Amino acid sequence: MHQKYDIVLKDIIKDAPRRFLKLLTGYDTGKFIDVQFPDIQIKEVDILIELPDEDMLQIDMQSSNDPNMLGRMYLYSGFIYNQYKKLPIQIVLYVGNKPLNMESSMEFRRIKYSYELIDIRTLDGNQLIDSDDPDDNVLAILCKLDDGHGAIKRILEKFSRLHPNERDNYIRKLLYLSGLRNLATTVKQEVLNMPLTIDLDEYEFFKDIF
Repeated sequence: MHQKYDIVLKDIIKDAPRRFLKLLTGYDTGKFIDVQFPDIQIKEVDILIELPDEDMLQIDMQSSNDPNMLGRMYLYSGFIYNQYKKLPIQIVLYVGNKPLNMESSMEFRRIKYSYELIDIRTLDGNQLIDSDDPDDNVLAILCKLDDGHGAIKRILEKFSRLHPNERDNYIRKLLYLSGLRNLATTVKQEVLNMPLTIDLDEYEFFKDIF
């Protein structure tokens, strides 16, 4: 996944947005685990969570269709089992704009393997906008929305109530993730219409979305 999107999404999800986790797992909380593996090809997973029922959940985020995803997730499963003696529940969360086209299962003789492949656009973004957690709100931009422009206004209205530093931080995250839905220009215009001052040009990583 593009490193800049990867950093922003990891930062959001590691703050444990409760409603988003509920949509994915059925639980609204979990213990996040930082894990790295010794293998030079696979050093870390995107997200590893111990759920309240003590199951391990691995979430990997993809902004493009990776033809090697099935093999990579199979390797992750083995590494996680070797380290924690538990086979993980595995989800690949696709956040890209192109149609989802990745394999999620394989069978060879006695071996059967699969992971869950979720297109984030199938999740209800309105539920996330209704949440009181700004991490849920910002993730809504990637999900299913009936009215994208109206959703952007609702999200920004929620952010406007936050402390200025926190508000600016979430607006920047929204601006960046909106690039995955070709909505960055719309978000930027709505931000410029708000009665606040936020200098976007000083942040280098926004220059490639406008």
